[in-house]
Amino acid sequence: SIGLSAYKPDVAKALATYIAQIATHLTTEESQSDRLLTATILGGFTPNPPAAVYPPLIAYLKRDDGIGPVGLAVVSDLLQIAPVNDDTAEAITRYLRRSDQTSDSRANLADMIATKPNQSQAVNKALLAYLDSDDNSLRARVILSLPQLDLAADDFADTKFRLERIA
Repeated sequence: SIGLSAYKPDVAKALATYIAQIATHLTTEESQSDRLLTATILGGFTPNPPAAVYPPLIAYLKRDDGIGPVGLAVVSDLLQIAPVNDDTAEAITRYLRRSDQTSDSRANLADMIATKPNQSQAVNKALLAYLDSDDNSLRARVILSLPQLDLAADDFADTKFRLERIA
């Protein structure tokens, strides 16, 4: 996320009881900067986040106004705080595929996803769909992210074949 990387254990324990109250600011604040701050606070629970951190972050990705810097920060948080479970991977994949995503937003997501320590093969496979994009910039950003992506062996072989076709 933007800023905080982790709380000291005693701070995390003290803040954990307020997660629900903190999380409401993702939806009730009008200010984008306040929503970004809230995402940063929720993303600070590393490396062992309380289970209560996930539902508000995942819910934010489903919001009609979830596209943009706050959504990018939320995805960053979800990939930063702990290994990506199936529910989180599904939420991020759904977010990446949203029809209201701009090409620029997808390109930023590709860059960010590739640089996170917690990789998800399901999310990375969803990124591969943009190798066939009509947008050359998006396609280039996905190609540039490939060395950092953790891909299953069959996805790696398929990607290699697709790149040979593109070249």
